[in-house]
Amino acid sequence: MEEKSESEGTEASRKRPASPFPALEVTTIGLAGALVLVVGAALALSQVARVLMAVELVLSLGVVALVLALRERRRRELGEAQARAQQLEQRLRQTEEIALTDSLTGLWNSRHLHTQLPSEISRVKRRALALSLLLVDVDGLKVVNDRFGHATGDLLLKHVGAVLKEGLRPSDMVGRWGGDEYLALLPEAGKADALAVAKRLRSRLEQFQLKVDKDVLPITVSMGIATYPVDGEEAEDLFQKADAAMYLAKRRGSSHISVYAGPAGGQRKRVGEYLMELGVCTVEQMEEALQFCLESSKKGEDLAIGEALVRLGYASGGEVEQALALQARDRQRASP
Repeated sequence: MEEKSESEGTEASRKRPASPFPALEVTTIGLAGALVLVVGAALALSQVARVLMAVELVLSLGVVALVLALRERRRRELGEAQARAQQLEQRLRQTEEIALTDSLTGLWNSRHLHTQLPSEISRVKRRALALSLLLVDVDGLKVVNDRFGHATGDLLLKHVGAVLKEGLRPSDMVGRWGGDEYLALLPEAGKADALAVAKRLRSRLEQFQLKVDKDVLPITVSMGIATYPVDGEEAEDLFQKADAAMYLAKRRGSSHISVYAGPAGGQRKRVGEYLMELGVCTVEQMEEALQFCLESSKKGEDLAIGEALVRLGYASGGEVEQALALQARDRQRASP
């Protein structure tokens, strides 16, 4: 049966008539093949385009990620650089503070005060203001060191420095000037203001007593005051005047305050000291009277210290006249 079917198919094909347009048939087949190729190529190109788009997307995302990573790295490096710069600046400040700070008391040292005083003088000069120096000397420090040791003396110096710093205004500056000396710069403070500050500091120091075993040590200081511009317009000159006033206070004994009176005030000071010896006034009252005379002289009024004491209410006219009469009599007896 199978052999018969095959033979019949062959015969049928032989009996099919030939195409009248053989070339057209070939062309159609060729076009179909070309169309298949074009469609295939188009599909291939579409796939390639998709692949390229995918690659482009991946590359774009990669570029964005790279840019973001670089930005993050730059931000981190910048932050680290800023942190290092801040640390370096802090170390420099600490080094500078160590170089300008007294290691025992934590106050400014004399080097810093030497630098700041001319600057402060220039500042108040531009504004036509006053400036006072307060030189403080701790009484009896050598005795404390010899008797109780330098550790106790250091403790005393620390406490004095702390009291001075706490008792001054934020605009003031205080430092350790020498072994047992402190120097305070009081901007925009005249003699009267500086004297009030000195009294307040002295009172605070006297309220404290240093206890060493069974001994109780009172704390006293001697202070000298000089003021710009009446006592000097240069830093060194001003300090010398404050130093002279401080030594005058020490000669009077412990816990005294002396205001520099200047050459013109020498006679008034001698009379004032005589009145003080006679009990007409205290040291502080005499200093205030000298300052009163100085301020009055700026207004064209030439006051004697006795008259200043009377005006301030520290003495009566009779007491002053009696004391001055005694002084005149003593001078006559002393003269040849």
